[in-house]
Parts: sequence; C-alpha cells; structure tokens
Amino acid sequence: MRTALRKIVKVGGIPDTLADFRWYKVSPRSVDALLRRGLLARERRDAGPTTFGGLYVAPTEAGREALTPAAR
Repeated sequence: MRTALRKIVKVGGIPDTLADFRWYKVSPRSVDALLRRGLLARERRDAGPTTFGGLYVAPTEAGREALTPAAR
C-alpha cells in the first residue's frame, strides 16, 4: 500500500478508473484502503494541458506527510 501511495504522490494524482490504476501498476484494493484512511481523496479536475478532465484520485496533505522520513 505504501508503494501505491508513493507512486500516486509522485505523479500528483491518477484518473479514477480501473484501467488507469492498472496503467500505473497500482492495485485498486490499495487505492480503496488509502481512500478509507484519508491519505487519498477524489477530486474533479477540469481539462487542461496535462489532464483530460474528470475524476482523479490524488494525495491529501496527510498522504504526502505519511511518506516523509519523520513519519516512519
């Protein structure tokens, strides 16, 4: 689960579809667990130069802090 969080933090968020979870090699079960713990959140993004728009799964502040060395 920590690896999934690290991957999502690295890219800043991934589209909220199973196909995209597989593309980023992130387990849907890990994403669900991280959402329940409040380390990820769903957010709506407008289409822009780097996004297609739609619903994304992105790290929360708590999710980013969970990866800092002090949190271990």
